[in-house]
Amino acid sequence: MIEIAPARESDVVLAFLKAEIDHSPHRHQIHQLLQIFQGTRQELIDDGDLSVDWQNAVRAVLLDCYCGYLTRDRFFTEGQGGWPSTPLIAEVSDADIVMLFTPSGGSNPQATGIPVDCGELDIVEIPHGSCPLRLHVRRRYGSPVQLGQITRWGDRNLPQAAPTFNKGGNVYHATFSKPGSSETRSLNVYASADGSNSFLLETSVGERAVADNVEISRRFMLLEVNYRAAGFNRSGSGTGGSPHPLFIW
Repeated sequence: MIEIAPARESDVVLAFLKAEIDHSPHRHQIHQLLQIFQGTRQELIDDGDLSVDWQNAVRAVLLDCYCGYLTRDRFFTEGQGGWPSTPLIAEVSDADIVMLFTPSGGSNPQATGIPVDCGELDIVEIPHGSCPLRLHVRRRYGSPVQLGQITRWGDRNLPQAAPTFNKGGNVYHATFSKPGSSETRSLNVYASADGSNSFLLETSVGERAVADNVEISRRFMLLEVNYRAAGFNRSGSGTGGSPHPLFIW
């Protein structure tokens, strides 16, 4: 009789990645993640060495990044502290911008996507629980993307990905008119009812955006530039007092 030893966790992870790398819908994401971890397919998957601890750790984190395998242990930090919830690495753009996705649920009523330049994401071997890797975000790339009530990154284009917003008071408004025409435009900015640095920008043609004070100010001014380029002039504006400064003039 041949005795078969029980499979170790690292055996299962490697076998899963070998099966996924060529045939899974996730194969493109696995290749993108290999670039982030500065590893090669041959070294980590095709010829993976189960006796090398750092390879096992990287493979476990690699698997976690797209299916949540190690969610309870993977450790993200930013600045001087850790993230309240462990994000998943959702995708990497051709410009090497990685999107860190936190699904809706539990202490996260709204899903978010946080872009980070790959060059600003450090991978450090520091033991923490059963996962000896720490991913440290040195600097974000742009503003967070609010994604409503979704729990999977693949649902980001569905209606439930529309940002949720608890509307407070109007903190800025502007109207625009076109000389010789009855056509008008308007922009309204609302603060969050809870006083957090979150604002809703609504246009008279049905566009909506939820973001922090800097991003909302940027979008407001860009819309005004577009309106002026289309022949509109600002005909009125006012402020209701914002809990966080708006950079609109």
